[in-house]
Order: sequence, then structure tokens, then C-alpha cells
Amino acid sequence: MQTILLAAGERLQAIQRSFFYGVTATVKQSGRYSHSNCTDFSVDPGEMFEYSDIIDLEDDIKSVLRGLMDDLYNGLESEHDYLTSDSVIDEYLQDGDWQFLESGDMY
Repeated sequence: MQTILLAAGERLQAIQRSFFYGVTATVKQSGRYSHSNCTDFSVDPGEMFEYSDIIDLEDDIKSVLRGLMDDLYNGLESEHDYLTSDSVIDEYLQDGDWQFLESGDMY
């Protein structure tokens, strides 16, 4: 996870460097869901640059942040799948020396 964050930070810093560290960006969730395609981005380059530079800037920032969101989501999903797998739950219950009746009640 740390590698993912560092890579995104380095990419964002490289973008900032190109615009003399004056870029600000806002990301807001939109819609009902929380994933990378349900976000709105607002990017301000800080100083006047050519219009094509601003479009490229927005695309670059969106790409980095959406990639980060996707990577974080995939990591969380993998961890959830692992923690809720039958083998991990069985191990947890056996290590805790818990015993259950067929009805599911503990005794």
C-alpha cells in the first residue's frame, strides 16, 4: 500500500513541478456510489497558462488520482476477500477454541 501512495505522490509532484507548485485540485464524490468514476475534479493551475496546458494538466491529475483510487479499492477488496474466506474464518474460530451446535448457537 505504501508503494502505491508513494508512486502517486511522486507523479503528482512531477506535475506540480511543471506548474511551479501552484496547482490546486479538488476531488468530490458524485452520485450514489464511491468509486473512481463517481468523482468530479476541479483543477486550478494557479497562474495563467495556455488552455491546452490546463486540459493536459486536468487529464494528468485525473489519471493519477483515479489510478490511486482504483489501486486502493482493489487492495481493500483483496484484503476483504481474504479476511472473509472460509479458511481464515475456520482458523479464527479454531484458534479461539469456540464450539457451536448445529443450530449455530455457541456452547
